[in-house]
Amino acid sequence: MAYLDRYPGRFPLLHIKGRDRNGDMPEVASDNSIGWEVLFAQFEKAGIQHYFVEHDEPTSAFDSIWASFNDLHQLRF
Repeated sequence: MAYLDRYPGRFPLLHIKGRDRNGDMPEVASDNSIGWEVLFAQFEKAGIQHYFVEHDEPTSAFDSIWASFNDLHQLRF
């Protein structure tokens, strides 16, 4: 967050991944140690226009996409 504060408006694209407390990669907002709600609250200030969600090794790609979408949709705006 300090980096986004230091360079406001300079992040039109954002690449995000989930990371749980065990270091594993879950869907983006599920059981995460990353405070996505804090990041999403800074969208306008940071200049974020688009974000890309990645999950390296999902059990089911479409289920992973759907779960990340639903979790993030609840946080966004």
